[in-house]
Amino acid sequence: MSLTKVTYAMIEGAVANVLDFGAVGDGTTDDTAAIQAAINAADTVYFPSGTYLVTSISPKAESILKGDGKYASYINGKVLVGDGVDNTIRRIEIYSLNIASATENYSIEISTSPDFVIENCFVAGISINLSVRGLIKNNRLTRGAATWAIRAQDFVNGIVISDNIISGGVSGGAINLRGPVTGGTISGNIIESSLNGIWVSSEAITPATTDAGASSSISITANYIEQCSTPFYIAQVFTCRAITIQNNYVGNSSITVVATRTSCFALGRL
Repeated sequence: MSLTKVTYAMIEGAVANVLDFGAVGDGTTDDTAAIQAAINAADTVYFPSGTYLVTSISPKAESILKGDGKYASYINGKVLVGDGVDNTIRRIEIYSLNIASATENYSIEISTSPDFVIENCFVAGISINLSVRGLIKNNRLTRGAATWAIRAQDFVNGIVISDNIISGGVSGGAINLRGPVTGGTISGNIIESSLNGIWVSSEAITPATTDAGASSSISITANYIEQCSTPFYIAQVFTCRAITIQNNYVGNSSITVVATRTSCFALGRL
């Protein structure tokens, strides 16, 4: 049975093909309304190969968004996960999609939405706020100047970031756990060509609308980091307790796209 040839019933538990709701996927037609209608109609939403232009789309609780692959199904716009209020929009899963906003620093924004999964995707920037027990695995992640591939703040407890390929660019960063966070795992990632590598509790609360703080029980293991000014930037502003950094490989050759070098570790209030 081909998903592209079947019109699915608008009932709970069904799979909605965005093409059946009027999406075009040609990269020029605004597909926002059609895709949001598909999300509202079914628990699982399928994006066949194509480029879907949107302003922003918002999964409902327990939604699954799935494409044909990170180099086949493109969402040109923003995905907003959660309402930032009461944790009711939760258990969102995103698979096999390419998500990149041309106008926003973070193409996926997750706010007060616990138990999320992002896997096998290509994403230009993920921002996480007040969302515990998240899994970010097996993705290609990137971002531009003065931003982060992954930026997490304000109680992202239990986050797991594993087996991703990440580049922050010559003036951006890879992973920033601003804190406060308890119980985080960063493992098996390949980080290349990032001005900033892995930061934990090292960014001040600026502007006043953001949050940051101390961290504890953080494990940073078995990552490969190359071409990065400071691979590990830990506890430069807030305290870190019970942090483990082991079995990582750092290789900064003399020929690199990141010109400025400081040190392998910058350790603060441990």
